[in-house]
Amino acid sequence: MCILCGCDDCTGEGFLASSGGGGTSTSYQLITTSAASSIPNSNVKWGRDVLGTGSGEITWSLSLAGLQMSGYAESLFVAAAEAAFAAWASVANLTFTYVEGDADIDVVTARETDEGLSILAGETVGVAYYSFQNGERAGDGIAEITEAEIYMDLAPAWSPNGEEGILSYFGVLLHEIGHTLGLAHVNDRDQIMNTPISTNALGDGDIAGIRALYGFREIGTGGNDILTLALQGAGNDFLALGGDDQITGTSIADRIFGGAGDDALNGAGGNDLLVDTSGKNTIVGGDGGDTIIGGLGQLDADGQEGADILIGGIGDDTLNGGNGNDVLRGDPSGSYFGGSDRLTGGAGDDLLEGGRGADVFVFTSGSGSDTIGRITDISASPVMEGQDFLPGVDQIDLSAIYTPGQFDAMFSHWATSSGDALFDNGDILIRVIGVAHTDLSAGDFIL
Repeated sequence: MCILCGCDDCTGEGFLASSGGGGTSTSYQLITTSAASSIPNSNVKWGRDVLGTGSGEITWSLSLAGLQMSGYAESLFVAAAEAAFAAWASVANLTFTYVEGDADIDVVTARETDEGLSILAGETVGVAYYSFQNGERAGDGIAEITEAEIYMDLAPAWSPNGEEGILSYFGVLLHEIGHTLGLAHVNDRDQIMNTPISTNALGDGDIAGIRALYGFREIGTGGNDILTLALQGAGNDFLALGGDDQITGTSIADRIFGGAGDDALNGAGGNDLLVDTSGKNTIVGGDGGDTIIGGLGQLDADGQEGADILIGGIGDDTLNGGNGNDVLRGDPSGSYFGGSDRLTGGAGDDLLEGGRGADVFVFTSGSGSDTIGRITDISASPVMEGQDFLPGVDQIDLSAIYTPGQFDAMFSHWATSSGDALFDNGDILIRVIGVAHTDLSAGDFIL
């Protein structure tokens, strides 16, 4: 039995309407009504009737005939429609293809009545219809959307993206596309699916909802791919498939998740999240304050510019913070296993934790003021609490500053302050928490 209408086998139709506030305000009212029965939108989706799976290819078409364009070029409205579909595709495993003529989702201007009025009653400025049917897993509570249609009102004045306070074609269409994908309204003004809407972009709740239906956006072929990602609006998130991939992000905040294989990820600009827990991986943060996380295999990571967070996996990792005040952790917190990691804070005042294994902490001229210890609250406001460096196990590499014959000169700059070993040669400062300088010997250094 289909839980949506109670029939043994059915094709149903859902209906959602949007209503606008006169076409002169950047905040417009949206309401939801029902054509026949109440449709639980979170139980319908494109593609397989399994939550978290991709949509497959969804074709869409566009007609702007009769739309009041307020003097703006038609090409700007076409671009706004393309951007609206691309925004949803950028955050979830959705695939849209534009076609001429009939499509899976047809976006048209509402037709006139015999009296020359819009078929959309009152101040309604957009309406979305969709049809659905049982999928191969009939009875699982999920139905498959088969086709949809969006009407945009012919009565009000429109602008492509809300320019001059005129009703935003992009914003209303972004909202209506959400309905045709299976999303209902929410009560959160920061989300595009809210009513009334006062935003022109996807919010975190919109992104979470669409991913619950379709999962993360997948990129690549499963083979060895070289991909430079395009800027696609809010929430540029990418899930790589298998193979040895080379993926470069965009100028804004990306979240790139590497798949199986030995991958090379580059966040480029923005504050990026770069995660790859499988294979032998090379990850570069680029500009911005990035977070880089490794996993089972060997990680070679470079934060480059900005205040970065680098967390290695349980392999033998090489972490370089680059410029900025960085936080580096060789192994996941609390991990029973750990690798022999090599940590270089770089320029700036850095916090360094090697974790388990025989770790090497590397310092060069201009390294700034760095601290070696156990890091707590790494993602919010990281602080150092307790000893991490183990004399006789871990090592401090000062070979870029001193030669092997300069051990005494190097060691003369060490002292103990408040129970911690402190190195200060007038150029760089190193604090080793929980270790007295007298606990250190020649074997604890690489020169």
